[in-house]
Amino acid sequence: MPSQSDLSFSRRLIEAFGMLVVALVSLVLLIYVAFGEARRTYEQFQIEKLVAQAQIVQTSLEAFVRPGLPIQQYVGFGQLADPMVKSDPLIDGISFYDSNELRVFSSGDPSLERISEKPDTRRVGETAAELRQNAKQFQIVLSVRNRFEEVGQVVLTAPRNKIAERVEEAFYPVVKIGLLASVTFGGFILLFAHGFPARTRNNWIGAAFSTMFIGVAIIVVSTLINVYSQGAQARSKSLADSLGQRLDDLIIYNINLDDVTGIIALFGEYKRLNPDLRSAALIIDGKVRAHTDPTRRGIDWDHVADDYEYTVSLSQPNNPRDVAVKVALPRDIVVRQVVRSVKNFAALFVASAFLAALFMGVARSLQRLASSRSENGWSEVEETAVISLVKPVFFLAVFVEHLSYAFLPTLMQSATSAAQLPSGFASAPFAAYYLMFALSLVPAGRLERRFGAKNLILTGLTLAGSGLGLLAFYPDFWSAIGARSLAGIGQGVLFIGVQAYVLANSSPERRTQAGGAIVFGFQAGMIAGMAIGSLLVSYIGSDGIFTLGAAIAAVTAGYGLLVLPRRLAAGEFSTSMHSAGRDLLTMLKNGAFGRSIFLVGIPAKAVLTGVILFALPLLLSQQGYAKEDIGQITMLYAASVILASHFASIRVDEKGMTEKVLFQGTTMTAIGLGLIAANALINPLTSPVAGTLLIITGVIMIGFAHGCINAPVVTHITQTDMAGRFGVTNTAAAYRLMERFGHIMGPVIIGQLFLHLGASWAVLAWVALGIFVMGALFLSPNSHTDSDVETRST
Repeated sequence: MPSQSDLSFSRRLIEAFGMLVVALVSLVLLIYVAFGEARRTYEQFQIEKLVAQAQIVQTSLEAFVRPGLPIQQYVGFGQLADPMVKSDPLIDGISFYDSNELRVFSSGDPSLERISEKPDTRRVGETAAELRQNAKQFQIVLSVRNRFEEVGQVVLTAPRNKIAERVEEAFYPVVKIGLLASVTFGGFILLFAHGFPARTRNNWIGAAFSTMFIGVAIIVVSTLINVYSQGAQARSKSLADSLGQRLDDLIIYNINLDDVTGIIALFGEYKRLNPDLRSAALIIDGKVRAHTDPTRRGIDWDHVADDYEYTVSLSQPNNPRDVAVKVALPRDIVVRQVVRSVKNFAALFVASAFLAALFMGVARSLQRLASSRSENGWSEVEETAVISLVKPVFFLAVFVEHLSYAFLPTLMQSATSAAQLPSGFASAPFAAYYLMFALSLVPAGRLERRFGAKNLILTGLTLAGSGLGLLAFYPDFWSAIGARSLAGIGQGVLFIGVQAYVLANSSPERRTQAGGAIVFGFQAGMIAGMAIGSLLVSYIGSDGIFTLGAAIAAVTAGYGLLVLPRRLAAGEFSTSMHSAGRDLLTMLKNGAFGRSIFLVGIPAKAVLTGVILFALPLLLSQQGYAKEDIGQITMLYAASVILASHFASIRVDEKGMTEKVLFQGTTMTAIGLGLIAANALINPLTSPVAGTLLIITGVIMIGFAHGCINAPVVTHITQTDMAGRFGVTNTAAAYRLMERFGHIMGPVIIGQLFLHLGASWAVLAWVALGIFVMGALFLSPNSHTDSDVETRST
């Protein structure tokens, strides 16, 4: 037999390996998201730079054809374009195509073909430039016009891979640092973590993980600053070159600029087309002659130390005038992009921390379980270990379900339009999911008694993963209905399996704590799923997210098959579910139970699914919020629920007053909805920050409100006379079953309101009013029945 020291080292090795994997996953996500963000932003900077370079050619050609000369007689194309192509490795070629789509002039690679216009062709900012792209190339297309019509197009072609190479070169060292940090963290767990006292060990490990993650994040941020700065400087140079080209002829021919109209308008137009510019000016002999701010004419250039400035000299030999064009681009554009990335990294850190805590618990639980089996009996240690082993299953199941929630409402709305159905049908896939979830609960409870909780867990994961996989390949409306129904059945079966597994493997005095693991797993899985899914969708697309979710579900099922110990359940949960279904009608006739479910429980769940998960992403998407912003705003709801649940549970356990707490939760829900609805009174273009603050405040308040409802409402209904008659377990199970109808009705109600009143923030004001009225009815003395009085007196 192996010695105790050998056994201890092998356990430490397993734990260190597990944490190494978690660290690698966390840092790979961090670096991957940072790389994707850097590539996307750097591409945008370069595209804007390429537009400015194409405008130089466009300006020269238009100056030639405007008097009416035929474009074929233009002789300076090569002299103008060749230096650009040779000096800039990001340009493969520049060509001019006439109105018959024949190439008249070209510089660079002669084999380049013009990309045909596609539905996804878009304008670049406020400019007249078109951006066309395929897997290999970007093309900037600018129209060339004489005084009457378009005579052709300038086409500048840039290779995508060269732009990506710039970012890849910057991130190679970051990848190496991430690998080194992960290995160092794993070594710390292996060699030092077990030397700390048991009560402070988790704190030391958490501090080491945080240090590792934040340290790598700081290096990533510095890399982003460097990449963005290079892109911004290149853009400012190109803008100055483009503006200088437009004025070059005036300087060459020594024309008196006071006799030329439209110069000030030219600078104003440049500012409009490039709103990120702080300023641009024509400077003659040290004084501003034209400026994007007309009031600054005749004074010195307004130099700002933090700006990216670039100067193009237009001075001519044998001319005493010192003429130059200056362009200033504020560093704020880099700061804004970096701050956005830091915000995303913070969301990733939270998700990674949940993953690290879960898998650390799994590693320890496996050790404790092995140690307990080597001794005697089914101990408290073993109970705790088994519950810890099932936590990742529920967490990951919720995680994969919420990966798509930041963009799913928009995707379903598009699928509804493609199917030529009314917009109200966009809520149907959501309703189908929650309906099948609810309908699967009672049959799953009965199946658990026959086949066991572990088999239910594995079946639920398989069905949930299959629903996600179906959406990856068939995202149309009717397939989405089937896929979401399948996922709903899977999640319902899984929920029953996990709950039954927890109940079967915990003693009565520890079942409340065990049930708390499910509550925490749901909210933590929701936070992590929304955080990671909303970030990754920009890089791997919606089908990639669904495929990833299906793969994680499959891996989780494999984990459950190999790791979860099989122990026969006592059948209590399935029996309670059966009793809840049989006695539900009797319970609903009870005043206290009916008020709790219809005025508090169902409305709260309807707000969650109808507003937080359906309406809010849809409305935010309509206002141009990025998917990661939508996911992070929704994260705030789940985080607020976790925080409020902790304090609300303590308060209710110490002081009772469940009715008062539930009324406060309902009132806070109405206020939170009202704050979000106040966006109807705000112009998002003039007050974007105010609108965002209202949304964030409202979402946090709804999260706190639901934290004051989720646990206290169960306590409240288990204190009614129905609990004394049917049993606490049966009453709670019946309540949870009815609560699911709130999940179902939420998207349906919001979908119908959007259909008839329009998809706007104002609709949420009506929802807020309805929630407030229900809260008032719940607390109203006239709604208290004799059974309520009896319950309170008891």
